[in-house]
Amino acid sequence: MNEELAVFYFAGGIAILIIALIALPTIWENIRNKKKK
Repeated sequence: MNEELAVFYFAGGIAILIIALIALPTIWENIRNKKKK
């Protein structure tokens, strides 16, 4: 496995984690709002 690929996967993993942390509360609120109605 070459280093460039390792860095690419590592950066991609961090980006996915950050997006998930930002998106999950918003998705959770939408689910809770739908259940209330």
